[in-house]
Amino acid sequence: MKTQPQQDLAASMIAYWTAFARTGDPNHAGAPRWAAGTAHGRLQLVPNQIRPVDAAAEHQCGFWSTIR
Repeated sequence: MKTQPQQDLAASMIAYWTAFARTGDPNHAGAPRWAAGTAHGRLQLVPNQIRPVDAAAEHQCGFWSTIR
């Protein structure tokens, strides 16, 4: 059985996908903005914590940009 935070997350994800299918833009009223085309164009989607995230910085991926 899903917890309430899990159900809320599922509803939020459905709303993002529905908005994207309808308009080509996942953003919709009442939700954190999903920025396109940037390193910050990612959202962390976990129960009770939908937020923009810089995945490369959070996962310390700077190392890979130093390899040639």
